Amino acid sequence: MILFRWQSLLDNEQLIYANLRCSDQNVRQPKEGVHPIRIDLPGRKSTENDTEGQFYTFIDADATGALEEYFEKVRSWPQPEAPLWVYSNNCPVMKAAFERHGLAYYAESAEYPRQRGLRGAGWVQSSRNAR
Repeated sequence: MILFRWQSLLDNEQLIYANLRCSDQNVRQPKEGVHPIRIDLPGRKSTENDTEGQFYTFIDADATGALEEYFEKVRSWPQPEAPLWVYSNNCPVMKAAFERHGLAYYAESAEYPRQRGLRGAGWVQSSRNAR
């Protein structure tokens, strides 16, 4: 899920759309040997309702390999209209879970402890752990 999101540069809303409506593209293209995989999404902002104004993105080997491994080891390959990521009870993974997984990943990927800086300055590196 995280590799898919990073390689495709999708926000939460688009990731939910891809999860619920793009399984056909994410199943058919890897089986056909297509790389990178193109993921078609609805138009954005001023072209949201314009059928000609589609937005698309791509994922390549890392995200595709992770998806294939997920489909083979965790669950079976989804049917064309089924969601990509599901819970153990086959309900689709939704926005809160995507946000929670993203925040957990960011927290785990920190290289050094951080402390709160001045108000408005955001998070700053601790002077003890400065490199």
